[in-house]
Amino acid sequence: MRAVPTHSQRNYSQESNISRFEFVTLEESQRDSNQSASLSDERKHNLVQTLEELKSSIYPPNPSYDISEKPWLPGPQTPFLLINANLVDPRAGIVHKGISLHLAGGKIIRVAPTTAHDLTAEFLCAGRKAQKIDASKYFVCPGLIDCHVHLMAVHGSSTLHGAFTFPHETAIFRSAGTLRGILSNGFTSVRDTGGATIAHTQATEEFLIPGPRVFQGGRMLSQTGGHGDDTEVWNDSHCCRSNGIANSALGRLCDGVPECLQAARDNMRKGAQHLKVCTSGGIASATDKLESLQFTVEELQAITTVNKNMGGTLVTAHCYTAEGVRHAIAGGVRGIEHGNMIDPETAQLMVE
Repeated sequence: MRAVPTHSQRNYSQESNISRFEFVTLEESQRDSNQSASLSDERKHNLVQTLEELKSSIYPPNPSYDISEKPWLPGPQTPFLLINANLVDPRAGIVHKGISLHLAGGKIIRVAPTTAHDLTAEFLCAGRKAQKIDASKYFVCPGLIDCHVHLMAVHGSSTLHGAFTFPHETAIFRSAGTLRGILSNGFTSVRDTGGATIAHTQATEEFLIPGPRVFQGGRMLSQTGGHGDDTEVWNDSHCCRSNGIANSALGRLCDGVPECLQAARDNMRKGAQHLKVCTSGGIASATDKLESLQFTVEELQAITTVNKNMGGTLVTAHCYTAEGVRHAIAGGVRGIEHGNMIDPETAQLMVE
């Protein structure tokens, strides 16, 4: 048995406490029955004390006894001084050499050419000594942003359809690996367009798991038989679903204005920052044609109204065709995902 280290970083003895237990055989108990029918008070005390020590080493009590505390939150960050870095300037399209960057508290607080003072002096931030790093062989650039990801479309399936249809619990655990990979590739912010939840946003904000900032809209909203409906064509076991039932880790079905209102409101209640709808067919969905129009204008207007009234940023739409884009605009949608088959007239309508 070993103790699990906690955020408080207590040091517990590596020696097993099991050896401190005293065991009594049946024969010994019978021999001692004339003296006592139970363990002596001293041995009882030792046993109870040992059990308490074991329990406290495995489940150490919260020093403040505050159940609202989040023990996974990191402590104060060590300040860093990157010296002689090659700083990428995307706006100017050049690389500045010999740059020092001072980082503290999760922010860049100083950027300037490296001086002899940087190389020799000690730098303090909030009383903490900065750690110097020779970055002369490295490039420093702003964090990348990916505006269209699906964190809940996870690895582990041999097909694209399988990646979209893992059970929700499986997908949300595996998405932790996806988040870690995204961050390691240099992306510090992502916008999820179907599937992620507020749990992803909070987990990366609080450093529970490594990952980028996550802006999410919950499950994307789809009509029955739309791009977000992953039901196979031969499957009629869920033919009468209603009330915004979620049918995959990525999508949620709603039909008619009342269901669209309810589904949109529920997504917003769960912390969605934007909403995603489907207004045309897709490649990865088996039961809709690419050129199909999805949702009515009235249904789209219901969703966009909820988003506006409940403080969302915008509603964006999965859409490939020019007709689908115009359909989305008529419903109050302000963002288009994909738009591969758009024409100049529709592009101008988007600008207007």
